Amino acid sequence: MMFDRFNRRPWILRRVALAAAVVLIASLAVIVPRTNASAGSTAPADDVMKLTITTAADGDSLALPIQGTVSGVVIHWGDGTIDPVTAAGDVAHTYATAGTYQISIAGTFSQFGDGVLGWSGSRFLTSVDSWGLNGTTSFYGAFSSASSLVSVPSALPVTTPVTDLRGMFRNCSIFNQDIGGWDTSSVMTMAGMFAAASSFN
Repeated sequence: MMFDRFNRRPWILRRVALAAAVVLIASLAVIVPRTNASAGSTAPADDVMKLTITTAADGDSLALPIQGTVSGVVIHWGDGTIDPVTAAGDVAHTYATAGTYQISIAGTFSQFGDGVLGWSGSRFLTSVDSWGLNGTTSFYGAFSSASSLVSVPSALPVTTPVTDLRGMFRNCSIFNQDIGGWDTSSVMTMAGMFAAASSFN
């Protein structure tokens, strides 16, 4: 009898070890987060620039003005599409279905805006939800002709001094938010900031 128990002991130990391994694997599956490999990037963090747009019809397009010095920029368009940006310029996107989307822009870019030209699709912009920590110092023409824009953050970015607000709200026909709390002590020019912004007072 003792011989039988002795010979069965290794088998029992192997079963215990196998059960422990199964528990360990299950616990790792819970701890390690799953990512969408096809997306090529994790979800945007809270320190990104966020814009809300509402397109009018299926197939509407816009082109965000990512200008100046650009590094590591990634745009989440809000419809499941993610685009890396490696150089300054207008970054275009088409929305298959009309609707409201929140766009998130990560990375660094020293200017958001196309100067006096404005940017394609700015009319779809309804709110700027966050400036983010993008190192942006110039908003030259940032929201020019954004005829649906109604709200922006209550303060300018504080981590990087903003120096240029020229034409920022040019032709923003319904914008009338109180931005008296903005600290503009670092701003060097505001020429035409509210030009033709007919509702602003």
